[in-house]
Amino acid sequence: MKCCPKDNNIKKDWMEKLESESNNVSNNRVIEISDFCKVFSNVSHNLSLMKKNRVISSYNQSKYKYYRIEKAASRFLNTVYGNEIT
Repeated sequence: MKCCPKDNNIKKDWMEKLESESNNVSNNRVIEISDFCKVFSNVSHNLSLMKKNRVISSYNQSKYKYYRIEKAASRFLNTVYGNEIT
């Protein structure tokens, strides 16, 4: 979305267009989109925390980002759950 223009005439046109577009979206749809975005922001936050604490690492391949669990974290989880350490 563009920032609100400084010129008052352009700003008025811009606001009218924004209002007409927003009238086409139901409140339920806005809530649905908002909830969807909240989930991904929480995932992003948790991935960031895990990366910061060296639980996971990431790498880019093409346009995708891949995450993998670090060996030390994997060994810890295997120990906690009583599995063999691999």
